Amino acid sequence: LAVLFAFPLTNLVANVSGQIFIETPLAVVYSWQGMGIWLGIVVVITAVAASIPALQATDLPVNQVLAYE
Repeated sequence: LAVLFAFPLTNLVANVSGQIFIETPLAVVYSWQGMGIWLGIVVVITAVAASIPALQATDLPVNQVLAYE
């Protein structure tokens, strides 16, 4: 979803900064490989971040978990 917002925002920033600094729009090149690598990194970080509390919750007794509010 963020990629959909990143494309137009990247073009806008490249055009504006190019006009400000070198008075011509900058060329934009998208790396699909780079997006795939970042997606993989984010998925791994998310899985680790979600599994740590889940693993800690498995050590709690059932009556304590049910009483928690």
